[in-house]
Order: sequence, then structure tokens, then C-alpha cells
Amino acid sequence: MALATIAGVGDLVPYRRLEFPRRSLYASLQGAFGVANLEVPLTDRQHPQREGIVLRGAPAVVADLKLAGVDAVSLANNHSGDHGFGGLEDTARNCTRERIIPFGHGRNALEAFKPCIVPGAVWGGRLDLALVTATFVGYRRYFAGREPGVAGIRVTTAYVRDQERLQFEPGQPAIVHSMAWSQGLRRLRAAIQAARKRTPLVVAVLHWGVSLQETLAEYQPAVAESVVDAGAAIVLGHHSHTLQGVEMRKGVPVFYGLGSFLFSYSGDYARRVPKETAVALVDVDATTGRVERARLRVGRLDENGEPLAVGAELAAHLTQKVRRLSEGLAGDIGISGDTLTMSS
Repeated sequence: MALATIAGVGDLVPYRRLEFPRRSLYASLQGAFGVANLEVPLTDRQHPQREGIVLRGAPAVVADLKLAGVDAVSLANNHSGDHGFGGLEDTARNCTRERIIPFGHGRNALEAFKPCIVPGAVWGGRLDLALVTATFVGYRRYFAGREPGVAGIRVTTAYVRDQERLQFEPGQPAIVHSMAWSQGLRRLRAAIQAARKRTPLVVAVLHWGVSLQETLAEYQPAVAESVVDAGAAIVLGHHSHTLQGVEMRKGVPVFYGLGSFLFSYSGDYARRVPKETAVALVDVDATTGRVERARLRVGRLDENGEPLAVGAELAAHLTQKVRRLSEGLAGDIGISGDTLTMSS
């Protein structure tokens, strides 16, 4: 049996050229097809669309991302439109120039949600690979509809007070309920179903959850169930900049939060971002697309925001943390060194 590996990582927030430190986790991407979320517009264009944290990096960084092992990037997130659709298109062109495949954006919703088909010869398999993406986080004006933007799905949030508990515990946080809008979810499911007509190997790349929150938002498992039922073979998640739980849902590996794989942004927010990272490694049959093994390798970010392998003590802490965050989710988890292995 010929195997090929899909390597998924989380958010890329590169604000400087990469230094490629020794003991880096970049080695985990070598020989695999590396998929990531590119959070920063890499453009010379300066056209900020809002106040607050507006990201922008140098186009020269794209060449370093390719050297690091990144082969495809989702642009469906809450920052890729920070400098307008022009900045988004610049980013896509700069990626394409360095042979990194951008996906998740377009002139309208149909184009933004359209599956990105990667020929087998490109990713190392004998069949095509399909990438489908959406962000559940971001300003509505960044989302493609009749106008250009990224593949975006709105989420409804409601807050409920636990009246009984408030009788004896003042300050009790509200219970948060969240649900993805059905129209957007139908678009995402339709894209996965369309991709399945081309190939059984469909990877759903989802930008979701709550910033700096390790626990899952209510809508995340519901969306995972929906995309798995639609035909996704692998689910890769990011946005919270934290590690989150993992599971094998109906035989499909779901990585809810992979943390930040690169984070060299130096603003005040950077001090709040955990220095934890991970690489999802999924071995598939290169002929049939069947998932044969799913693993999560944990690591940390160095002082420059680049990913490093960790020693035994920190590896034990991080792997046990992910196992704890995965309680109540489907499947079993084994641990060996800095790697968790998932099984149904």
C-alpha cells in the first residue's frame, strides 16, 4: 500500500522573514502536503478596512513559507480582508507565484466556496485532493456574497443565565449557545458533496471557535458532524490560537484547534497568545484516499514565533492537555512522546 501524508497546521501570522531554527517542527511538513491558514494579508497595498488590529505582512515572506513546507493556504479567515479585496488578491497572486495554492476567496460566494482541486501529481497521491474551507469568524463585509470576499458563514449567539446557580454563586458566567446559519452551512456541505464527486479525499479547513479559548464553542461539534456527514475525510481547525480537542468522528479525524504555527506579530495581543502549537499528520492510502493513521504532534513557539519541537516534560504536559480537552469527544487517544495517535 502506498501512503501519502497530509500535514495540517494552524494560523500563520508571519511578520518577519523566517529563521528556520534548529529542532523546528518544519521537519514534520517535509515530504507531506502542508495545509495552513494564512491569517495575514501579504501585500504592499495599504488600505485598512477597519480600526483595531489590522494585519499586513511583507510579500517576501511567502517564499519562506514554501521552504517551511506549506503547500496550500486557506484565505477564509477574519483578517485576510484587512486591506480590502485588492490586498486579498495580492496575497493570492504572491502565493501562487511561489507555488503555494491559495483557496477560499472569490468574486462571489459561489467562487469562494468552490472546492480547490489539487491533482494527485502535486500532493503525492494517485488521486486528486480536494480542499474546502470556510470561516465562521469575521466581519460580514469580508464574506463573499454578491460582492467579492472570502467563504464565510455567520453564527448566531445567545446568552442564558443559570438562575439556580446564581442563587448561591454570584458572578456566574452566562451559558453561551451558538449555531451556524443554515444557508452558509448548506453552501459548505454542497461544496464538499461536489468535491466528493471528483475524489474521496476531501479536506475541510475551518476557521472557527473563540479567540484564546481552549474549550469548544457549541457550534463547532455540530458543524463537524455536518461536514463529516457531507463527505469530508479530514477536518482541520484553527482561529483560537490555542490547542483544542481532537476526535475520530465516524472514522474521520477532526482537529478542532491547531494553535498558531507562526506568530511573529508584536502588538499587545501577542502577549496573550499561548506559545503552544501542533501539526496534524494524516496518512492516507494514496490510491483510495482512505485514512490509515491520524496523529497530532505538539510543540511550542520560540521567541521569534517559530515552531519548535519540545522536550519530554513539556511534551507530556501538552499531550495530556489535548487529551483532557478531548474528553467527551469520539474515539480513543494514545500518547507516545510528543505525539497523540487517534483511533475510532
